[in-house]
Amino acid sequence: MLLHGGGVAGWMWRRQVQQFSAGFRIIVPDLPGHGRSSTDAFTTIRRTSDELAGILAALRTEQDAPVTVVGFSLGAQIAVDLVGRNPGLVDRAVIVSALAVPLALGAAAARAAGWLMPLARARWFARLQARALCLGDELFEDYLRTTRAMSGRTLQAVLRENARFAPPEGWRNAGTRAAVVVGRQEKAVMRRSARLLADTHPDATLCMVEGAGHGLPLQDPERFRAILERATAAA
Repeated sequence: MLLHGGGVAGWMWRRQVQQFSAGFRIIVPDLPGHGRSSTDAFTTIRRTSDELAGILAALRTEQDAPVTVVGFSLGAQIAVDLVGRNPGLVDRAVIVSALAVPLALGAAAARAAGWLMPLARARWFARLQARALCLGDELFEDYLRTTRAMSGRTLQAVLRENARFAPPEGWRNAGTRAAVVVGRQEKAVMRRSARLLADTHPDATLCMVEGAGHGLPLQDPERFRAILERATAAA
């Protein structure tokens, strides 16, 4: 299961689907408020992880195969919550660029969401954001369409939930093998979050990627492929 970040949608995993579809059954949901799910407003990380846990539980009943969850940014926070509150459900997790240290200014950022919406929907501003996420030209129209379909309520909830997220207590004793991935060029709080997640998980490894910023799956899909291959290999 591949979980995208806030403000994008399942299309961000297009390269990974191409790379791994021959050997894996891949599930790529559009999170609430994003892409094909834009009419369903995003509310909380916990509610979203509960919905995804229900999907995974049904799949485990249907076929007895190892389950791997890969999450990026907001999707990584959801993956951490899912793993921490559902012991035994996920065999392997790849947590990419998850903020895990609550930010004091998060509430203010969420309140400003209404002012940000017209700006976020402008093509020129979307170009700047797409460049920051390392989105190539082939994905820009997908990004612009996703951004313009997102409601102010979803944006506000995403900003609020992202800024106040902390790992659930169950993360400390989850029966899941985890790879915690962060770019060396990411903000200090992101690197600190990665270390916290790795240090507090009983079976986690920390992967600090040289030269990478916040957007590794899109910035360097071949290097990210190698990370996924190591993470999904048999223990």
